[in-house]
Amino acid sequence: MAETALLSLPEAIRPLADAYQAALCRFVREPSEADRAWAHEMGERLIQAACGPEALLEMHANALRHCEVQDGHTLVSRANQFLAEASGAFITEYRHHAEQQSEGSNCYQCYARMLEVLNENVMRLNQELGERHDELQKAHDEQVVLNQQKTDLLNMISHEIRTPLTALLGYGEFLEEGTYGPLNPEQLEVLHKMMQSGKDLLLLLNNLLDMSRLEAGRLTLDRQPTPLRELIDHAVEQVEFLARRKELAIDVCCVPEDLPLVWVDPIRIIQVLVNLLGNAIRFTDAHGTITIGAEPQGDMVEVWVRDTGIGITPEAQQRLFQRFSQVESVKRYGGTGLGLSITKELLALHGGAIRVESEPGKGATFRFTLPVWNELDHPA
Repeated sequence: MAETALLSLPEAIRPLADAYQAALCRFVREPSEADRAWAHEMGERLIQAACGPEALLEMHANALRHCEVQDGHTLVSRANQFLAEASGAFITEYRHHAEQQSEGSNCYQCYARMLEVLNENVMRLNQELGERHDELQKAHDEQVVLNQQKTDLLNMISHEIRTPLTALLGYGEFLEEGTYGPLNPEQLEVLHKMMQSGKDLLLLLNNLLDMSRLEAGRLTLDRQPTPLRELIDHAVEQVEFLARRKELAIDVCCVPEDLPLVWVDPIRIIQVLVNLLGNAIRFTDAHGTITIGAEPQGDMVEVWVRDTGIGITPEAQQRLFQRFSQVESVKRYGGTGLGLSITKELLALHGGAIRVESEPGKGATFRFTLPVWNELDHPA
């Protein structure tokens, strides 16, 4: 510390600077009368070393940068109290010299007055900081209430919409299966579009609910040791219809049979896989290929989803996982801009991460990691 930050101080008093820093950091953590008295003594020792208050202020500024306290207001307030005690020695000393000596008395009085003004400013600053702290705390409390009201409203609206929407999709499936009689090709095509729009709306509602739970920290995981291949197969089944409509091939390869179990919430990881596969289908033109695989990497398993679609520019990759972010070149393909951000946060809850490798016109590869199940740490 002394070598890098106090180059302007005489070499003889640099040990005092180290001692001052230790006492100040101790005082801001837990004030004591002993340290308060020591601060006054420090001022006296500086005077004995023929140093002025500027040396004290330099020592104090450097020491303050090394003190760590959770509450910034508390740090400033207590540090100012400590400085006031140290500077009090200068006030007393200069007044004494002013009274005992006629020569130079004006200078000492000036010093004393300067330090008095400094202390007055410090006290006023403490008061202002306290008021500001109270205002910020009030604003924070109001924000917490607003966030809760937003979450409650979102949950209520989503529930009220999801219930009838789920019923409509159920009746649509009956029509697709011919339960109420056969439909001609034109009617089937219209029905398929209606069903897809309904599923898109249901996905949006589910994403909004997940985002709300993630923001509130209320999304919990039901983790269990799970074969990754089963999760991949379930996800592929859910998107096969969309892939067939676009004449796309989904190839599950490079998933070793001896791949270790992963420690995950199966429903949430299927959601992640469906999200990535759905994006790959959406952004890949007809007759393209989507490949999915996995391989062990130490105490993690890396999964990758690769497509032969339109690709992503380096600039767009930087904001790809932000909420409601959509690349200009892919907006025509639809989507809400929530899927990848939720995917990233779900993987983070599992202790995993996700990244993308892509070039425009050469497809994209999304890679994410999942923790391997360890029976010692997580008994089944």
